[in-house]
Amino acid sequence: MSLIMPILRAPFMLMGWIIIYWPAMLGYVVVTVLYDDYFILSFLCTLAFIGLFLLWGNFAEKSEAIGKILEPLSRLAGMK
Repeated sequence: MSLIMPILRAPFMLMGWIIIYWPAMLGYVVVTVLYDDYFILSFLCTLAFIGLFLLWGNFAEKSEAIGKILEPLSRLAGMK
């Protein structure tokens, strides 16, 4: 049973990551498409986008409004 539970929790954990970090994913796609000719610029901007939105995601996880939305999801994922 202990081997099955992480497999069952994985989709819910993935959904939680997508909900929290979708701006970073969107930023990555936008920067890659816009700055395709400038690889270094694309790489640096992508790091900046992801870093910014990871910080935003950490803040959003702690905020009360987002916490109420994510609470059932995190309970299903076994994070609480």
